[in-house]
Amino acid sequence: MQEAGIGEQGERLVQQAIDRPLDPQLLAREIQNEEEALELYFLSCAVIDVDHFMERSYLAALGDALKIPQDVRDGIEQDIQQQKQSIAD
Repeated sequence: MQEAGIGEQGERLVQQAIDRPLDPQLLAREIQNEEEALELYFLSCAVIDVDHFMERSYLAALGDALKIPQDVRDGIEQDIQQQKQSIAD
């Protein structure tokens, strides 16, 4: 995550998320601004392979809780997919 430039606060948020059950509402309450919201959503998309409806439901609930517009979510998810694809190639 350091190589990706996520930063200490982003790493801390990820570790907090790993240590407790996934609760999008709880995570969203700790977010202080739009930048943090986008980072959290980006990181969630990066670590979750959406191959099950529960994963899709979690990301949808997280996006709603963070008040991220659907078009922005779609763009983030497309960017992540492209990055994962380029790594796989």
